[in-house]
Amino acid sequence: MDVPGVVSGALGEESPVARIPLKGEDVLFLTPTRTLVYRAEGLLSDETVEEYLHDAERVSVREGRRKAKIELDYGTDGTETMEVPASRVDDVVPPVLAGVLNAAGVTGPGESVKGVYRFSELTLVVTSSRLVKHVGAAAWDEDYESIDYGDVTAFSAEEGSVASTLVFGTDGHTERIKVPNESFREVKEAVEEALFAAHDVSTPAEFAQLHEPEEPDPTPERDDMGFADSGIAPIEMSGADDDAEEQTRSETGASTATTTDSEPASEATTAESRGECAANAKDEERAWRERSRSEPERRGGDERREQNDRRRERTRDRTPAETREPEPAPEPSIPDDELLAELRDILVAVERQEDALASHSDAIARQRAELDAQEDRIAAQRDELAEQRQRIDDLIAAIRD
Repeated sequence: MDVPGVVSGALGEESPVARIPLKGEDVLFLTPTRTLVYRAEGLLSDETVEEYLHDAERVSVREGRRKAKIELDYGTDGTETMEVPASRVDDVVPPVLAGVLNAAGVTGPGESVKGVYRFSELTLVVTSSRLVKHVGAAAWDEDYESIDYGDVTAFSAEEGSVASTLVFGTDGHTERIKVPNESFREVKEAVEEALFAAHDVSTPAEFAQLHEPEEPDPTPERDDMGFADSGIAPIEMSGADDDAEEQTRSETGASTATTTDSEPASEATTAESRGECAANAKDEERAWRERSRSEPERRGGDERREQNDRRRERTRDRTPAETREPEPAPEPSIPDDELLAELRDILVAVERQEDALASHSDAIARQRAELDAQEDRIAAQRDELAEQRQRIDDLIAAIRD
């Protein structure tokens, strides 16, 4: 990079990262912290170097017919104005603004500026990692908004009659930015290129697929866990088993008694046989009495259980209807057609107001441009008068010599 000697002395240990020709031999050099404007030697002036630090709090741009003025506001340290040809302002503003954003911590190391788009009251700075938005007369100040590409999950565009809208969707939030139609396509393509590159995709379809919500698995999971693993004890049918055992014992006793009756009568002739028969008869009588007592008790227990079951069923059938909670009455709903019509009217009114504000801003911008043009004409006339005065002084000096 060709650097004049006077510029090398002003750079010190820094190296220029950009070189922008201005007019004639005038050149603008940019470093990470400063902007240096080299003015070549002229008929009435020597070569000079103007230095502008990037730690400004506010950047404003005013364009005239011949010259453009970039104003850097340093707060309590004052304001400095950089003059460049009007034909080179679009080449100068982006790198200068990139240096200011980097110095303010808005952009990070290695983050590059892809484009700067200035409208009447809106400035958009498209970088490789974010979109910086500023609303106001200034190109940038500390009252700005930033949309990080990493937070964006949806991106679309809405076309309008005067201006179209860029729609950014993040988690739980939607950001809308209106851009005039004459520049909308250029801005949209720049934003898409930077956004897709940040997400490592190349098309809108790939970006949308990247952020589609995952669908739940329609197949329900089977629960193969058994009772032993779940800690739930199996239901014991103890009552039914006891009844079955009791019935078995009763049948066994009846069978034993029948067998005793069928013994041969010949054994009753002896005293021993008669004693055994008497004992057996007593045992049989006792067993019969026990069976007689246990059978009604068992039947009574079964009857009581059946009565309790029937009583509970009748109680459920007799539950009064008034004890049930009344169902809530449906809330009156507004018809969808009426709601959509109201929203459409509100949207139309908002767009009309925005169009009116845009027209007003354009009128102010035209008036400002006319004032700047008048200032440029006055400055040009002053320069011509100064040159004429210098020529007159040179002629007078030559005549005296």
